[in-house]
Amino acid sequence: MNGGGMDVLDLVSGYDRAILVDAIKTGQMEPGSLVLVPWDEIPPTRRLSGLHDLDLPSAMELADRLGMERPRELVVLGVEIEDDMEFDEHCTPRVEAAVDLAARAVLSMAR
Repeated sequence: MNGGGMDVLDLVSGYDRAILVDAIKTGQMEPGSLVLVPWDEIPPTRRLSGLHDLDLPSAMELADRLGMERPRELVVLGVEIEDDMEFDEHCTPRVEAAVDLAARAVLSMAR
């Protein structure tokens, strides 16, 4: 998926709980590292060219204000990436190696 918070809202609407996996770049972990990102630490979007660019917390707040259905529990699992300025169809080797680990983590949290 390549969208912002409003696109995510469309995908998670109707569920009580959602686990989102996303790339993060903190520069404090090795690429491929997994981290649960606390809800209050999700950084806001620094650009806004339309509603599709709302950051996730802002989209969820908007949903609440509009009375839209959304999960009451959202878990964000971040995968540390090496470079957030270059885009490719493939993950770097260290991030690719973390995909199975991330999938196992999601399955574990879903139980």
